[in-house]
Amino acid sequence: MPKYLQTNEELGKRIRSIREYLGRSQESVARELKIDRATYIHYETGKTEPKVMTLIQLAKIFDLNLLYFVSEERPSDDEIF
Repeated sequence: MPKYLQTNEELGKRIRSIREYLGRSQESVARELKIDRATYIHYETGKTEPKVMTLIQLAKIFDLNLLYFVSEERPSDDEIF
């Protein structure tokens, strides 16, 4: 049974990590989510927990498996993309 991330901070680090890896700006991702940059920054800093639908949108934007954001164990590259 998979383990899941426990804190908003862990989730935020995961979101920021993949955004930076892909060379995307906070502004461009926020624009695709149709939210303001401040709200997006709160996701990355763990101040706000994204709703499930937002995580689904992020997975689509980054072309990732949704498990990348919620699984405690870091998925392999085959599982991520």
